[in-house]
Amino acid sequence: MKDDNITCAGGIEAGMTTGQPLAVRVVMKPLSSLDRPLQTVHIDSHEPDVAITQRSDRCAVPRAGVVLEAVLAHELADALLEKVGGDTVDEVRRNLASYRDAIAEG
Repeated sequence: MKDDNITCAGGIEAGMTTGQPLAVRVVMKPLSSLDRPLQTVHIDSHEPDVAITQRSDRCAVPRAGVVLEAVLAHELADALLEKVGGDTVDEVRRNLASYRDAIAEG
């Protein structure tokens, strides 16, 4: 994972960002599927039944990408709010600007 803009650490070292773009590597388990139907019980009638083996989504990667993007955005926003605080977007922007000014001076 070596690029001109990305360090080998993916932009994070010791839990802190390095200022480089963040690189995220994700692993997901394969979709569970049945090679043969399993015995089950129908919820309403309590009669014996057979589970279906059909899957309509053979590849979850496109869906997983959308979910991962949302989770990562949420976690980054949470980290920002933890650092600068604020109850409104305007307050967060003001606090972030103050924080940036403070680290630029130091």
